[in-house]
Order: sequence, then structure tokens, then C-alpha cells
Amino acid sequence: MKIEELNKILKSEIIISEIEKGIFSVIDEEKRKHDYDKKAIFYDKLVGNSIYNKVIWKNEISNYSNFCQKGISSRKTGWILDAGCGSLIFTAQNYKSEKNRSIVLVDRSIEMLKKGKSRLINSNGNLPENIVLIQADVFNLPFQNAVFETVLSFGTIHLFEDTKSFLDSLFKVKSEKGSLFFTSLVANNFLSKIVLNILKQKGEVGFVNSTSQITARLENLKYDFQQKTIGNLAYFSKN
Repeated sequence: MKIEELNKILKSEIIISEIEKGIFSVIDEEKRKHDYDKKAIFYDKLVGNSIYNKVIWKNEISNYSNFCQKGISSRKTGWILDAGCGSLIFTAQNYKSEKNRSIVLVDRSIEMLKKGKSRLINSNGNLPENIVLIQADVFNLPFQNAVFETVLSFGTIHLFEDTKSFLDSLFKVKSEKGSLFFTSLVANNFLSKIVLNILKQKGEVGFVNSTSQITARLENLKYDFQQKTIGNLAYFSKN
């Protein structure tokens, strides 16, 4: 994606730097390093493991890509944002297959974005022209208001204790009639509760909720979403 095209949706005051072809940053150079830069390899090996997902989260890996595709297909036109895209371990094929819409993939970790880029070019040797990867803070997105017709965020909301600020940030850049799809790990059984509490103690997650608890959390914040749960993952959408 050419920088001229990207500038159409960026706030006017944003200074953006190209890290490498297809990857940009709006973070000051001295602040670009992130904890997940060192965890990227381990993250992929663990989170991408089908047995891990079946045993701990009671989900097939295909569930994740299917939900991503549902989000992409919720609108026919307009920009797509994935806020907290990670390494695209479950979603690269979905984005690579979408040729008609501009896609912006945002993460705080440059190394995660580099892994995501590698996945996107793995099968055809180049980064699709309609896709750009940007290092940015999901709580301070660099985009103008209401520019995205589809906003996606998978496995990110539970990382932060401040649910309201996170969702406010996503709603701010979503168009009035746009769609929003996101997922959260939830503690619906004894094993998942143990794992999430360990992760919380290590500072890897912001809260440990069951499906009913996170749904109540959203309702208390005056958010209304469609919701379904598979195992220990809650799927939320707003069309």
C-alpha cells in the first residue's frame, strides 16, 4: 500500500516512519521496542499449537479463522482494521484472500508484525498491495474518526484491565454503520481458570472472567454485542 493511500485515513498530525517495505511505525524510535518482540517465537509455537488450543481453550484452530472471515464478510466495501493483529498466526490466509478492500494490521510489537508480513508473503512471494502493517498503540490509534467499515480484534481485549478505554478506541475509528468483531479468552472451567490466573500473575492478561462475567462487564459499560462461546473463548460481534 502506498503511503499516499494510507495518509487518507491517518490523523493530520501523525508522523509515520517506514521500518521496512510494508511495515510502518507511528511510535517514537526510542520507544519502539516491546516485550512481545522477544516473545514472538515462543508465542507462535505455543498459541499456534492445535493440541494446546483443544485442551486449554476447547477450540479448533479453524474456529478462529472462521470468525475472522465472518468479520471480513460482514461488509462488502470499506477499510478493514485488525487492532492487535499479532503474528497473524490464524488470520493471514483470510487477509491474503481479501483482494477488494484495504486492510490495516496494527500491533505494538514490530517482531509480531514482521512475522505477520512473512506469513502474508509466504505463498506468493510478495505482500498484497491492499495490506499495510503499522506499529501503534491500540489505546491511541493514529487514524481519523469513523474511517473503518470493519474493525476486528482477536484475543486482545483480555490483555488489558481497562476494557472501556480499549473498546472506546475501537468504536472511535469504526464508522457509524460499521461492524466490530472481537474475541476474549474466558475462564469457563477449572483448567482455563488456572491458566488465566497464572498469566495474570505474570502480567500477561488484565482480567480473568467467565463468559457471563465479561458479558456483564460489557453490559455495565453500556455496550451491546451479539455473543457466542465455544469452550473457553467468547466471540463478540456488532453488525
